[in-house]
Amino acid sequence: MEEDEGLALFLDKTFVHNKDIPIEEVSEAALLQALERYLAFPPTEASSGIEDHPEPSQDDPTEIGVPDDKQECGWMDAATHEVCSELVPAGRSPMLLHLNTAHDIRGPEKNDVECMWVVLKSGYKLPCGKKFQRRNIPRHIGTHLGLRFPCEQCEKSFTRSDSLKNHERDYHMVQDTSATDAELYSWLGQVL
Repeated sequence: MEEDEGLALFLDKTFVHNKDIPIEEVSEAALLQALERYLAFPPTEASSGIEDHPEPSQDDPTEIGVPDDKQECGWMDAATHEVCSELVPAGRSPMLLHLNTAHDIRGPEKNDVECMWVVLKSGYKLPCGKKFQRRNIPRHIGTHLGLRFPCEQCEKSFTRSDSLKNHERDYHMVQDTSATDAELYSWLGQVL
């Protein structure tokens, strides 16, 4: 029943509120294309999916893979199955603020959250689906944004700063004197 309501909301938003085409003139092909988008069928050959993996930026040595100025949100609305394509200033913090304000990802740190970021699974664009406590969103979203923490001693890079610190300690005998992820993200908890 919920899926039918979601489809109805999606079609209503796509066709009824679209004043460019009167509802009576909507073609069967347009309806099929909308249904295809709703069901998140695989991208066409024209869309290679490269946009999901931006080229690395060398501007910030601690976060490679960050586009120069903007990044596209990829959060899927659970009711309509529409993917947010809003361009957000580059970096983890602006995206977290966008998720908080535009997609209502907020609340107590221990609230369970399901990640609705669109990823390719077996050729289909589907929500990530990973479930975790809300306090872990900053760390998890970095993986979808392609953020990496490179090791300055070798060629390896990591999706989490704590993994980099463990690597540096275990393989390069570097002592950790910096703040933990929990300390770095504690101020983000106030934003989220």
